[in-house]
Amino acid sequence: LIKLRWSHIDRDNWFFRLPAEVTKEGMPKSVPINKYVRQILDSLPRPVHHDFVFTYRGNQLANTFKEAFRRACERAEIPHGTKQPGGLVFRDIRTTVKTNMLRAGIDKALRDTLFGHALRGMDAYYLKPTDEDLREAMDRYTAWLEKHLEKGSEKVPQTFP
Repeated sequence: LIKLRWSHIDRDNWFFRLPAEVTKEGMPKSVPINKYVRQILDSLPRPVHHDFVFTYRGNQLANTFKEAFRRACERAEIPHGTKQPGGLVFRDIRTTVKTNMLRAGIDKALRDTLFGHALRGMDAYYLKPTDEDLREAMDRYTAWLEKHLEKGSEKVPQTFP
């Protein structure tokens, strides 16, 4: 998130096109942007002096994401950290999303591709998800999430403590 640039956003097709140098895995990634993320991106101001999407007071974010997340949890009165009972850490959000994608019926290969996890074994040779495959998976997940939120359900299923 800290390294995300406006130039990484394919606004014609609404995908994040992340080059290898900004991904944890060192591999390029394409991730479809759903309508909610698109609304957020459309509402953000574009800085004049740099290309970074997420800024603080108009400047590029420093590598203090962990500290910012900790403070956000504190302000929201959510326990933070692995040493806190029920404490939330950032990867818990990824865990919840990937688990909920499973619950929404998104195929493992598509979940892995969306998260930038390498396909393994023969899948790496024979499965080649297209942008359209990824878009359909994201749309299915978004519809599943909306259904759970519209139900007025107690909560969308979570996997973190």
